[in-house]
Amino acid sequence: SQALENGVAALTVEQRPWHPGAPSAGSVGDLRKLKAQFRAWKKDYKARLRKAKAEIDRDRRRQSSCWI
Repeated sequence: SQALENGVAALTVEQRPWHPGAPSAGSVGDLRKLKAQFRAWKKDYKARLRKAKAEIDRDRRRQSSCWI
């Protein structure tokens, strides 16, 4: 009974509505962190893509220069 009342009380607590024009300090920090993570991921992805393209080109040149 007490657990049910606590659950109902938790559900009926009014939460602040989200306003896109008024970001909180936490959301701004989270956005900055997310942007930094995305920049790091993008940099890593570009490097891996460049490496993969170089390996494909190298293999293609090896196959085309084979005289057999």
